Amino acid sequence: MIVVSDTSCISNLLLISQLDLLQKIYLKIFIPDAVYNEILALEKSGKDLSYFKSRNWITVEKDFTRNISLLPPKNIDAGEAEAIDLAIYIKADRILIDERKGSFLANELGIITIGLLGILKIAKENHLISSVKELLDQLIENNFWVSNELYNTVLKSVNEL
Repeated sequence: MIVVSDTSCISNLLLISQLDLLQKIYLKIFIPDAVYNEILALEKSGKDLSYFKSRNWITVEKDFTRNISLLPPKNIDAGEAEAIDLAIYIKADRILIDERKGSFLANELGIITIGLLGILKIAKENHLISSVKELLDQLIENNFWVSNELYNTVLKSVNEL
């Protein structure tokens, strides 16, 4: 399966020391240069990214056709736009993206999207984690925003509420 990721899934899993969930689920992840640079910006806030940088299952793609990222802004950031461009270019099966507008655009272009909450659900279903709630609470403590309604819906779907 060919999977491209935007910044949010990787950066948020990094913050709670769960980045390897992506490899366990997808084996290999492709990211565009803009996403790589957005993740590197976490170093400015004191985050040690040596673990991220050493992951050989995350491939940074720099040479691909850019279309969406060259259009006038569609209210999505550079990382999202480049991730969508890369997903189209390499004919990805999935794109990991949380932001609603970017996800909507990717879906309009025929790309299947999955967000961080979906990744946590898959991890639980595959017995890679024992508790979605525990990790979701850690994410929230690290400024990941999720509505109360969605929080409860996700936990109900994995029998944790």
